Amino acid sequence: MRVNITYSVDFEEVISAVSNLIDEIKQQSFSPLNEQLDDLLVSLSQENEKQALQIIDKIRLNLAKVDFRLMDCEGILKGYRKALADKDAQIVNEEQKVEKASAEG
Repeated sequence: MRVNITYSVDFEEVISAVSNLIDEIKQQSFSPLNEQLDDLLVSLSQENEKQALQIIDKIRLNLAKVDFRLMDCEGILKGYRKALADKDAQIVNEEQKVEKASAEG
């Protein structure tokens, strides 16, 4: 079962937090994945299809974990981009109000 965990960081730290998540994927997933692929090749060279299928299943589970984490990163970055766009729109709106007030007054 998958659960969501929420924690907060300063707005300026969002990119760094996502980078840390990506680094975690790299360190925790891809070394074992390379080993599993090597084991898979050995199983295939020994024509041990039962073991090969078990290894393929493990690899697919690990790739699913990577996919979930990448989806998390994608969601965070989309939220970050939206917040930046909203912030920019707010600044433009405030500037327009100031210009309108200056023109009227």
